[in-house]
Amino acid sequence: MKTYTIVLAAGVYDDLSQIWNYFRDELSSPETAEELFDAFESAILSLRTLPARYPRAESKSTRKIVLRRMIVKNFFIYYYVDETRASVNIVAIIYTRRDQIPRLNEIFDGRMTN
Repeated sequence: MKTYTIVLAAGVYDDLSQIWNYFRDELSSPETAEELFDAFESAILSLRTLPARYPRAESKSTRKIVLRRMIVKNFFIYYYVDETRASVNIVAIIYTRRDQIPRLNEIFDGRMTN
């Protein structure tokens, strides 16, 4: 079975920092943040094998690549698979109730140039 390398786009670290700060500062729940981050890590690492098992994300912005998303708790983890490099590229982690399209457009306008 083919194994893929996981690559996090620079903006994903910003997403994670914002999520962490929200749980720590707004909700006063660093324990919940730790549990969520453990779930993120486990889910992301599971993409090392069979990353195409999750559905495509529907967006006009995804014409050039096949963007996929997986759900972890109340968050979507967006990624694409680069078969030539055998990598799974995580591009964003977005709260499920947030309007996804503007955020994805932002990703494609800036982050996808990496």
